This record gives sequence, structure tokens and C-alpha cells, in this order.
Amino acid sequence: MPGQVLPYLPPPPLPPEPQDDQPPPAPLLAPLPPLSEDEPAPGQPQPPPPPDERTHLMVSGRFNDTEMVDYIKKVRDILTHKGVPIFMVDTQAPGDAFGSQTLQGLYTAKALLAFCGTNYGQRTGARYETYVELRYAHDNNLEIIPIQLCDTFPPRPPDFEGRCQNHVVLQRDVIRIVDIHMNNPLHVADKIHAAWTHRLQHLRVYVKPY
Repeated sequence: MPGQVLPYLPPPPLPPEPQDDQPPPAPLLAPLPPLSEDEPAPGQPQPPPPPDERTHLMVSGRFNDTEMVDYIKKVRDILTHKGVPIFMVDTQAPGDAFGSQTLQGLYTAKALLAFCGTNYGQRTGARYETYVELRYAHDNNLEIIPIQLCDTFPPRPPDFEGRCQNHVVLQRDVIRIVDIHMNNPLHVADKIHAAWTHRLQHLRVYVKPY
């Protein structure tokens, strides 16, 4: 049986050649925008943030004596009025938690104002106390300005560790301000203000990584 003959079908026409004045076809995927010079390339580690600058004078003192607290606040208020940046823990009543305030104060402190009463620097076992504040300032090479409010200097608290640290850190040749009877807060504030104006405010002190 003879096979069936199919009719001839011509091939489909070729697509027309693009003219020179016609734009090229759009790509399937749009190109990525160029990276900014400030942006790291993908996969590269992010640069660390700049170090934080220390800016304040931190008040360090025992706040279990109402008379001393009132005296320190007078000095603070005079310095604040003179434009000196002061950080002092603010407690409203016994039992107030001030741990986070102390951490912030130490972190931003460029110098420590050590109001040295008889028991200053005592190690009581509390997480935040003058023993810890003085040690932090010493370990981080912060300037320490002692204000002597007791007859004996350095102070001799009842515990051995506190006396040892005071003897090493608060050396007798350290320039200090004396107001043993706590009756001249203006004189103390003027001395601190002079130290700030002539020296401390010009220092650029940054928090250093351990």
C-alpha cells in the first residue's frame, strides 16, 4: 500500500534583525546598584563602632551619712551652676537601687571626685561601693581628686583590704582638697572648678577595651 504524501510546509520566518536606532531588549534581571564607598562589601566584617568618650567628673562617696550627702550635693550644685559636668548617683530613699547609675557614671567618668570620709574605700561586700569605684578609677588610669573630710589621710576604714587600697591609690603626695569640718563647700567647688577649667576639660579620654 503506497504511503501517504504529506503536503510541504515551509519553515517559519526568521525574526527581523534589530535596527541600529532600536534599544536593546531589557535584561531579565535588573543589575544591582553599585556599592557605596561607606558600605563594606558583602561578606566582609563590619568595622567596630568608635570608642565612647569620657566626659564627666564622677562623685564617689559614702551615702549612708545624711550630713555628708547634703554637703556633697552642695558642692555638686555649685559645680553644675558653673558649667562643670558632674555625675552623682541619685537616691531618693533607703533601699533605692543605684547599680545601673553607678555603671553609667564610671563608664563616662574622665576623673573621680573622692569625698574621703573616715570609712571611704571600705570593702563592705556590696557590688557598688567606694572600694569598687576607687579601684575602677585606678585600674583605668583616671585622674583621682581626693577631698579630705576626715582627720587621717588616706582614710583608714575598718577592713584591711580597704586600708591597703587607700594607702596605695590615695598616696600622700597626691594633690588633694581639704575641708575636714565640711563647712566650706564653695572653697571645694572652686578648687574642682579650677582643675576642670585649666586641665581636665581639655583632656580627650576614651573608654579602652580590656
